[in-house]
Amino acid sequence: MNILIVSQDYRDFDRKFGDIGQDTRLLKEIYTHFHDRKGTGFKKEFTIEYFFDTPKDFRELRTRIATGNYDLVHFSLHGYNGKIFFSDSEELSFQRFASLFSAKSNVKAVILNICESSVLAGQISKNIDRVIGWENKPTVAETQKLTEEFYFHLFGGSSLSESFKALEDLEDIQPVIYQPGETDKQDKPKKRKHPVIKWILPGIIIIAILLIIIITTLNRVGNEEKKIPPEERQTPKETVTGNIDDKLVINYPSANSTVAPNEVIAFTAHLRSGSKPWVFIQPPNAGVWYPQFRPETKDSINWQVRCTIGNPMDSGEFTIIVMAVDNSIAGDMLTWINSQGTETSSEPLSPEILETFCRYAADTIKVLRTPVNK
Repeated sequence: MNILIVSQDYRDFDRKFGDIGQDTRLLKEIYTHFHDRKGTGFKKEFTIEYFFDTPKDFRELRTRIATGNYDLVHFSLHGYNGKIFFSDSEELSFQRFASLFSAKSNVKAVILNICESSVLAGQISKNIDRVIGWENKPTVAETQKLTEEFYFHLFGGSSLSESFKALEDLEDIQPVIYQPGETDKQDKPKKRKHPVIKWILPGIIIIAILLIIIITTLNRVGNEEKKIPPEERQTPKETVTGNIDDKLVINYPSANSTVAPNEVIAFTAHLRSGSKPWVFIQPPNAGVWYPQFRPETKDSINWQVRCTIGNPMDSGEFTIIVMAVDNSIAGDMLTWINSQGTETSSEPLSPEILETFCRYAADTIKVLRTPVNK
């Protein structure tokens, strides 16, 4: 898949609207993460080209897209009042910008991390199957959230369609999403860009039938319960893992085994909607926890992540915990990881803070480290 990134390095607008370049810097980090772990085969599967690696104008961009060399085009630009700031000196109307995709092309998807771009996304979706835009003025953090979620799925092995659908599960951001046969992700029906009127009446009928079935079943259960003497009734017991299907188990390494400084942690996790698994490691006698990189999965059940378990000369007992956390916490942990090695490097987490992260399930093991002989 060939990906074209169009992200401007503004001199003036970033001070007024925010540093939009953070979005593509995060994308570079995610790409590097997967490349380091998957090797040269990943680079052959996904190639990224940065349009503004040297100064270029809008006409050059039209020529590039018209070549048909790109499957996905990702824009990170500033927009305001129906205009897009292509550079510090070049402003474009939505109509002219949409002319990039005025005819059918090889482009399969377009991401518009641009303020107030929902109308523009609607115009582009007439010729491009999958388009993402924003009705509001998203913050840099919101555009990063979209970028993180989308590319972790895409680079992790999901299809374009599956990667787009993953964004619909996000609760803290609301991009406008176009897919074949899909409506955009707006709360109010009048704002949906692709209404499918013919499905409304059958949908209402199906819902009514389901309600009748549910009510009938509840009445039957209630009547059966009345026949049981109160002293024989049992109250369901709550467990620390929540629902019976909430399972999270570390499969590798085994407890009390000896591990390497860079070890793959493999685990099984059945997750609720809006949750992500995350791994934290506590060194010997440290009293603090270090978040690890985001786990990867091929089937949404079996997960793995390569963790840093101390430095080569460390020894002693390390504690590993994997827990289901809210999507927003997962986003915070990625920000924590990206801060490491910078001037704003985040501190490790206290046990009190970590305890608040667990949404409903966790598993913990202790492993041993011995110094690595050079």
